Amino acid sequence: SVNAGVNITGHRFLASSRTSESDLDIAVNTTSVNVPLLLRYTMPARRVKPFFNAGGSFFYTIQRSTSIYEALFREEQVIIDKVEVAPFVPHAMYGYSIGAGCQYKVDIRKTVSLELRFGQYFASSDLLNRNSLALLFGFTL
Repeated sequence: SVNAGVNITGHRFLASSRTSESDLDIAVNTTSVNVPLLLRYTMPARRVKPFFNAGGSFFYTIQRSTSIYEALFREEQVIIDKVEVAPFVPHAMYGYSIGAGCQYKVDIRKTVSLELRFGQYFASSDLLNRNSLALLFGFTL
């Protein structure tokens, strides 16, 4: 069967580096939409059905911000500068997703599923490629 979805995620991280002369802090915030289009094979069973997914995925960043602060230590002073940078997270990336999970048939129409899914998305630079590992819960009504 064909399995499509829309996932909205937010990522925020901080990093810092310090030397005897300076301190560098980086803050990155992103909000993204992931749209996978997967082929699903579901093993035949009565109530609990294992399944496997694989296919393409489109990843679009709808909000992104990057802030870099540098603190320079000069004698008795600390000088803090905000470094202006262009966002280095690309807006659009294409990739693939693979996953495996289990689907439980509640009744004739209702199901509940749990899946572990890996995704890899490619950017113009290997440094900006993105990997993801997600635990997904789904249901049908």
